[in-house]
Amino acid sequence: MRSSKVLPVSIAILQLLSLAHLYYSYKYCSSQFPVAFIELNILALVNLPILIMALIYANKSKQKSTIWLISATLAFIVVLLLTICYIVLLADKYD
Repeated sequence: MRSSKVLPVSIAILQLLSLAHLYYSYKYCSSQFPVAFIELNILALVNLPILIMALIYANKSKQKSTIWLISATLAFIVVLLLTICYIVLLADKYD
């Protein structure tokens, strides 16, 4: 594997592992404290720079690589999921 593809592949693998951990903590952790929601916030904060970096490197590279787009898509999904959670919380507050 070329050295230019090691970084996006490792980022994508870490994102998938963190999403798996988030699902596990949502499914099996205690419900008294919203651990999964806090982890989703942290994951979204970590994924924002990854999203920006992926978009910059995907557009900057001479050979367009879809590996950066996989990382950007995963980061966008996490940020979108957090946004949807906040919209639902806001709708429930004013209902």
